[in-house]
Order: sequence, then C-alpha cells, then structure tokens
Amino acid sequence: MSKEIIFKQCSEEDVASLSEIGAKTFEETFAAENSKEDMEKCLQKDFNKEKIL
Repeated sequence: MSKEIIFKQCSEEDVASLSEIGAKTFEETFAAENSKEDMEKCLQKDFNKEKIL
C-alpha cells in the first residue's frame, strides 16, 4: 500500500499535535526500559508544548 507524504511548514497551531505524536512515540519506544516515574518526568520536561514555543 502506497501512501502520499505531504510536507508543510509548521505553525504554532501544529505544536500541540506534534508534541503529542512525539511524546507517544517516545513513550512507546522507551517505556519498557524506564520506570513510570522517570518516563513521566521526561515527558513533562521534554514534550511540554509551552516550553517548545
């Protein structure tokens, strides 16, 4: 199955969605190797949309 990839310049309105995708992907990838507390700290620190702006 072929899917088309569309690139666009991101705006401030995209930050929340991108932050959610990044956090979900990070958690799915690294949750098994880290404690729940460490994951929560990292997600709050590094995927905070207010911090990104």
